[in-house]
Amino acid sequence: MGDMLATMHHNNGVGLAAVQVGVLKKIIVIDVGKEFANGVPMPLFMVNAEIVKRSEDLAEFREGCLSVPGFFAEVTRPADITVKFINYEGKEEGLNIPHGLLAVCVQHEIDHTNGIVFIDYLSKLKKDFALKKSLKFQERA
Repeated sequence: MGDMLATMHHNNGVGLAAVQVGVLKKIIVIDVGKEFANGVPMPLFMVNAEIVKRSEDLAEFREGCLSVPGFFAEVTRPADITVKFINYEGKEEGLNIPHGLLAVCVQHEIDHTNGIVFIDYLSKLKKDFALKKSLKFQERA
């Protein structure tokens, strides 16, 4: 998990799922910084994370992704979530995460473990644009 955290930080990310680096396991690392963590110690390591409760209230947040570099879009998700997972010490843990960057990041990374990328929430037109923009970004890099 240390390699994942280093990879995430090297690429200026705040979250990374193992599937993004070719490891087909439900492992997530997150580091949103203390000011956005709502009291949750950072970095956060999650194995087999699952959202067990979603608020009916929704929040829109501008998201980007290391898997789609150079593209950002507004995505609407549940504002508050409750998640259960296995922590770094191998113990089951549950967290209630109120609205904000941490809630968005946890949902975004859990999506990765389920084969979903944030652009899947966009219209076909926006998704096609995102893929083209990302390809151009990668060609220039």
